[in-house]
Amino acid sequence: MAKKIKTAEHFSHKFVLNLDNLPAKASDRMPFYVMYAGIFCALVLILLGGYDAYLSLAGDTFENSFPAFETSDYQPLIHPFFFDAVIIIIGFWIIFASVGGYLRYKKIFCDGKSFTIINRKRNGHKTTYRDLIKKYDGVLLRIEFFQFGILTRNRYIIEALHKNQAKTVPLYISMSGKNIRKKWKYYAKKLGLPALMITNEGIVRREAEDLDKSIITLHQEGKISSPYDFNEPLPKSVFLVRKSDKKVIKSAKIRWDAYNLIAWGIIVCLAGVMILTGVSGQCGFLFWGAAAVIVLLIFLLFRRDKIVIKKYKFVIVHKFPLKSRKKGEINKLEIEDIEVMQNPATGRYYLALYSENKNIIFGKKMPPKDLLWVKNYLVNDLIK
Repeated sequence: MAKKIKTAEHFSHKFVLNLDNLPAKASDRMPFYVMYAGIFCALVLILLGGYDAYLSLAGDTFENSFPAFETSDYQPLIHPFFFDAVIIIIGFWIIFASVGGYLRYKKIFCDGKSFTIINRKRNGHKTTYRDLIKKYDGVLLRIEFFQFGILTRNRYIIEALHKNQAKTVPLYISMSGKNIRKKWKYYAKKLGLPALMITNEGIVRREAEDLDKSIITLHQEGKISSPYDFNEPLPKSVFLVRKSDKKVIKSAKIRWDAYNLIAWGIIVCLAGVMILTGVSGQCGFLFWGAAAVIVLLIFLLFRRDKIVIKKYKFVIVHKFPLKSRKKGEINKLEIEDIEVMQNPATGRYYLALYSENKNIIFGKKMPPKDLLWVKNYLVNDLIK
C-alpha cells in the first residue's frame, strides 16, 4: 500500500480557472448558500434549546400542561437545562463555523508564466504567495470524499501541485466527474506540466506531450516496457482461464471483508423478520419485503468480476448467480492508462482502464497487490 500523500485544502465545490483568457483569475471560496444553510439550522437549534430551557426554568413542564396524564416522581440525575445549554452552544458554534468558513478564501491569479495566491484566513489575516509555473511539479487529478449535509459526495479536483502546499493552486473543482480526464489533460497541456495521478504505487506522471498517446504507442516509442513478471505466481484472489480465442481473468469470491460482514448481518436480521412474520401469519408485506432484500444482497455478495481478453478489446463482465451481464468494453488501441486506484468513500481499491472517452473498472473487492498483478498482466498483453 502506498504512503498516504498529503494534499492541499480547497474550499469550493465548483471552481474553474479559465486559462484560455489570460490573465486569468478566480476565487476559491465556500459557496454562499452553504453558509446560509448552516446559519438557518443553527438558529433552529438555538430557538428550540432556548424555548425548552425557558420552560424548564419556569417550571412549565409537559406534566403541568397536561395534568390528566399519569406521571411519576422520577427526577433525572442531570437537570434538563444542561442539555438545552449544550444544544444552544452547538447552535452558536455552527454559526461561528459557517461564517468563518465563508470569510476564508483563496484568490488565484495566472498570467501565463506564474501563479499568485492570496490566502485569507478566518481571522482576516492575508498571505500572498507567488511562484513560476515551471517550478510546479505537475497537474494532479484526485478525488476527495467529503460530507455534504447528511449525504456523502465525491469532489473531483484538478490542481497545480507544488512542494509547498500553500502554493498548490486549484484549477478545476466539481462534484461531477463528467469529462474530468479531458479537463485534466487541458490544464496539463495549457501549463506545459506533467499530468499526475495518485495510485496505489504513489504519484505517477505522464508528460504533457504523451497525454493523448495509447499504451501501445508509448511502447512503440520506447517509453513503456512490460512490467509483468512471468515467474510471479498467480494471486490467490485471481483465476486465469485460457481459451483458444480469448483469456478470462476472474476475481475470487470474497465473502468476509467488513462490508460483506455487514451485509451478512442484515441478511440474518431480515431472515429473523421473515421467520417471525411467517410464523404469525401476519404482516405479509414484511415477509416478502425481507425476502426481496435478502435475494438482492445475496446477488451482490456473490457477484464476481471478469475481464475477457479478446484480440482487439477488453470486456468487463459482472457474473451473478445464474446470470452474467456485460458492464463495459474498451478497445485495446485506445487504452491510455491502466492504474490501481482507491475509492475515497469505501477505502477499497479497484483497477481502472482509461481511454479518451471512457473508463471501465474491475475488482472492487480485491487486495491492491493482486490488482497490481492484473494490471501488469493486461499491460503485457497490450504491448507483447
